[in-house]
Amino acid sequence: MSNALTLFKGQSLPAHLADAFSGESNIAPKASIPALSFEGKVWQISANGEKTKLIQRNADGDDAPVSTMRVIVLDYAKRRGRAYYEGAYDPAKVGRAKCWSDDGIAPSKDVGEPQATACATCPMAAKGSKITEQGKAVKACGEHRMLAVVPAQDPNFPVLRLKISVTSDFDGQSPDHVAAGWFAFSNYLDLLHSRGVGYTGMVVTKIKFDPQVAYPKLLFSPDRFITPDEAEVIKARRHTEEVTCLLDGTWSPEGADGRKTGAAAQEAVDDEAEVALPRTAPKPAPAPAPKAAPKAAPKAAPKAAPKPTVVEEIADDAMEVQLPGAAPRAAPKAAAKAPAPTVPVVEDAGDSGIDDILADWT
Repeated sequence: MSNALTLFKGQSLPAHLADAFSGESNIAPKASIPALSFEGKVWQISANGEKTKLIQRNADGDDAPVSTMRVIVLDYAKRRGRAYYEGAYDPAKVGRAKCWSDDGIAPSKDVGEPQATACATCPMAAKGSKITEQGKAVKACGEHRMLAVVPAQDPNFPVLRLKISVTSDFDGQSPDHVAAGWFAFSNYLDLLHSRGVGYTGMVVTKIKFDPQVAYPKLLFSPDRFITPDEAEVIKARRHTEEVTCLLDGTWSPEGADGRKTGAAAQEAVDDEAEVALPRTAPKPAPAPAPKAAPKAAPKAAPKAAPKPTVVEEIADDAMEVQLPGAAPRAAPKAAAKAPAPTVPVVEDAGDSGIDDILADWT
């Protein structure tokens, strides 16, 4: 039995359908956050509502997950956020945060059931509010930091949000990693600053998973300075709304499954409603019932000017109406749809050369 999805494989919408239904749709697009994320220790890119796992061909000719990502960090949230998820963590099921904070100070205004008025006094932010399966006392409300990045292979690629946990954000107890030139993100920022780099986007940043722990803890390292051509692109994109909306709470904190919040969510609903409900010509109003003639009607009363019809009134308001029986107007040509960006090919060059890079900055 053939897979039903073969209908869409390798082909676009047939021309006769694109022409016949030009500009009309009753299927609303789903708002999906563009994100760089990971499942386990496998990188994936979420764009245009689809998640693509990043796989490469290794030296043996086998397909294997990309181990090291190379990105340019356009910006990052200056304060850590927080998120509280109710119940046990299930990696196979996407959960929604019950309460969250964009700045780690107070719950977001979009939270329906805040756990406290301030994060500092929240019982869910206290150590011991959650006990792990291993019996370790932790905080039920975890901390995270949001980054806005683009793949180094294509600086023009849509900006992606990368959510990192607190263990990937700061680490003061890994001298072996530091000696090899790998750091938690905040420690990495300290390194850049100490070498005279004032903006994260000046360098290509390598990101890999810490091989010494089972959970996906991230490590960061400088790869190279960006080129003059890359600098022009990054300079033009670093302060755009495309970047800021990924860091300012426009999206909820769920990794690659964040949803629009507050006013942004309402705008998305309005946009979807406008797409989902095609406009139709207004129905003509029913003709008013004739009034009874007065008993003593004056002779030879001059006839009043005829009242404009509903169609004439609409025309006076500069609205176009397709009259019944009239030749249909030509359907407007659909605007050319920009091709969806393709996920750039990721080449993993390994970790060689880090000593030379750091030596240049020493």
